[in-house]
Amino acid sequence: MTLKDNLVIKFTYSTVTRLSLHLERDRVRDKELNLKKFFLEEMRMMAKAIFSKAIMAVDPSKKLEEIIHLEENRLLIRMEGYPDKYFDLNAFKNIFLIGTGKAAASMAQAIENIFGDRLTQGLITTKYGHSLLLKRTEVIEAGHPLPDLKGIEGAKKTQA
Repeated sequence: MTLKDNLVIKFTYSTVTRLSLHLERDRVRDKELNLKKFFLEEMRMMAKAIFSKAIMAVDPSKKLEEIIHLEENRLLIRMEGYPDKYFDLNAFKNIFLIGTGKAAASMAQAIENIFGDRLTQGLITTKYGHSLLLKRTEVIEAGHPLPDLKGIEGAKKTQA
């Protein structure tokens, strides 16, 4: 077995959603929902519950936690509709994390939780105000949707 130098985990929110997000549809085929039966406050509560469930379904950090698993010294990536992928983590000297986008901080936090001390270092660029306190990942806040000098700094550091 030859030891490779680095395993680099790269992500953006759209990558996760495009590859793994399958929203479940409510099965209301037999019965039609008649909103006239409900009071306004009940409809508000139902709308909030539906909205909350939809947000949870597309939460990028939760999706990563569902997709990525460590089994002893193996990294398992399991996505619906795709064959499982395994990586022997003993074959890598370092594990780096790179991410960009508004959800990069929460996704990096999920990766840090999954990998723990195995993660060597991370670098993410996220929108101003979307930063989180991370243990092993440097966070650069930058302009979005209009790029600024901090975004250029993040891109240059990612390339280094």
